[in-house]
Amino acid sequence: MRGAAFAEGSMDERLAALRTWAASHRDQQATLVVTDAVLTQAALAQVGEGGAFPVRDVAVSIAPDGVHVSAVAVAGFMRFPIKATLVPEVRDGRVRFVVTELDTGSLPGPLRGPVNDAVTRAADPDNWRLPLRADDVVLRAGCGVVHGRA
Repeated sequence: MRGAAFAEGSMDERLAALRTWAASHRDQQATLVVTDAVLTQAALAQVGEGGAFPVRDVAVSIAPDGVHVSAVAVAGFMRFPIKATLVPEVRDGRVRFVVTELDTGSLPGPLRGPVNDAVTRAADPDNWRLPLRADDVVLRAGCGVVHGRA
């Protein structure tokens, strides 16, 4: 890890601590660490904020090839498995996630748009308000790190 490490608490707590630290440590190195459990908790919190339809069994796993998200969308008595793979990239100091796979199976057409929108919002690190100019993102089984400077 490079510089100060932010690896404790929920995603919101880690980001809040990083924002507070960054305000008084301009241009110093820092590392944000996330795990499967932290990202799953963050995804569950986001799903709990409402949406077009209920989503259950949300799980996030970090692997060297990307962040894998799975869930089950519920529409009436029907259940539709959803899978997505998000691959991080760094451009001009900003982290972005490219959705390289989105499988909505037999989910009816009118519900695919809201699912795609939800995945796109979840993959947008601007929602995190990350106060780092990112150098790189490293993914390993169960863990991901963002290195950068405040």
